Amino acid sequence: MSNALRAAVAGLTASLWVLSPATGDDADNIINQIVRKSRTSAERAEKLVAAAKLLADAPAVQVRVCEKAYQFGIMASSGYASALAALDLLGVIAPSRADALRTKRLEVHRLMYLRGPRKDRAANGRAYVKLLTAEAEVQDKPGKYREAAKHLWQAYGVARALILPERKALHEAARAAEARAQTQARLATLKASIAKDPDDVSVRRRLVRVYLVDLDMPDQAAGHLSSALDATLRKNVSLAAKEASELADGDFFTLGQWYRSLAAQTGSRQARGRLLKRASDYLGMYLEVHTTEDMQRRQAAEGFMAVAAELKKLGLSSGARAVPSKGLMLHYTFDATRDGRIVDASGRNHHGRAAGARPAPDARGKGNAACLFDGRDDSVGAGADKGLKMADAVTVCAWIRPASFGGFRNVLSDHGRGGNNGKILRLQNQRIEFMLGPEGSADVGWELPAAGKWYHVAATFDGTAMHLYIDGARKASRPLKRKVTINANPVLIGMSGFREYFHGMMDDVMLYNRALSKQEVTQTYSAQRGR
Repeated sequence: MSNALRAAVAGLTASLWVLSPATGDDADNIINQIVRKSRTSAERAEKLVAAAKLLADAPAVQVRVCEKAYQFGIMASSGYASALAALDLLGVIAPSRADALRTKRLEVHRLMYLRGPRKDRAANGRAYVKLLTAEAEVQDKPGKYREAAKHLWQAYGVARALILPERKALHEAARAAEARAQTQARLATLKASIAKDPDDVSVRRRLVRVYLVDLDMPDQAAGHLSSALDATLRKNVSLAAKEASELADGDFFTLGQWYRSLAAQTGSRQARGRLLKRASDYLGMYLEVHTTEDMQRRQAAEGFMAVAAELKKLGLSSGARAVPSKGLMLHYTFDATRDGRIVDASGRNHHGRAAGARPAPDARGKGNAACLFDGRDDSVGAGADKGLKMADAVTVCAWIRPASFGGFRNVLSDHGRGGNNGKILRLQNQRIEFMLGPEGSADVGWELPAAGKWYHVAATFDGTAMHLYIDGARKASRPLKRKVTINANPVLIGMSGFREYFHGMMDDVMLYNRALSKQEVTQTYSAQRGR
């Protein structure tokens, strides 16, 4: 045993045992001495974890000692806390083993729920459900849907046994994950058939339908079109794969009516709801851009109302028209939390951590939520994931309601105290400004008329120019040819690295890795204005 390890372990255990001379592998020596001097598995686990914490200069030994601590810890309920502590330490020492460690952590919580003290059963069960749900979220991706469904069914079983309020939602989520797994299996079978016979029109049509109807992925459906398919199907799928900014006014009407017909032919409640929402989005956009009172507009209005009625029967809402999804990397609606974190509605899992910021009545008064910042120490952190770092183009959108003006009030930024070398959207007194650092080298801004009012702010950069929009209208622009500086700073909402705190409310904070067009900014403003 090395002198450093001997000193570390001796310092820890002086009051517990006399460290005897040892030879051979350091980890085995430490483990064997602790095992000999301890009476129970729980005591061994606790002492092994304590020893491991003192071995930071020998990570390989730390790993072996932590692994043994986990093995002893799960042998008895009194050792479960030490088993979890060993896994936490392993997560720091060996982050590459994160997947395996999550599985082991689930096993400990399962044992705590089943074998822990009866008085703690409800609390242990709730913790186990939260962990299972979080793991299902990690696994909820192509190729892993079956695993996600398994974890959700387990969570539902515990929630049902404990009569937890979330049991119904868990049951629905488990069924949905199971359906995704079945759809994924069908996709694999259809793709294999197409690979063998690319000219099989029947199989190709079914493959396009799975992407279009079951998965709501028109862009993927478009990738499997062929000249052998019906011309109307080819045309409509190709249109549906485009962003709204690429469509002509009449295309909105065509797609709205087409999605209505697809919904009428679909038996699945979930798929029918998705198709009807698509129809509602397209018909709503058509009614907004086509203001001439003609027969086609009347047909669109009648269709829009009919779709709303169908959605109501399904217990769904037509909701706001869709915002652009291409390149959306973060979207905080502030309507939902998961495991204490603000849910990222973009699907990119950049969930936020609120520090003081709290829910408030929705921006446009529709019963959802916004987020309130007190101007003193409230913020939301989105992390520093590379998916939130954009070099070539970026768009930042947010609904803001300043309670007061004065000094610097940050909306969103990732610059730090070492220099304003990132993207910044903030208030400077009454001026809303979008900056790309270093500070002062590139910015566009506009004076807001008054505090206490809601404004939709969108700032874009496409590699050649910066634009600032207020309530869907372009207010300021400037040419700029450069790349956005990439840094390791976290994306912060409501504060900056210089502690410039926002005072007021925010809603629908969004970040794109591309520049939205003027039409897309207007579309986003219109879609969210009545949400």
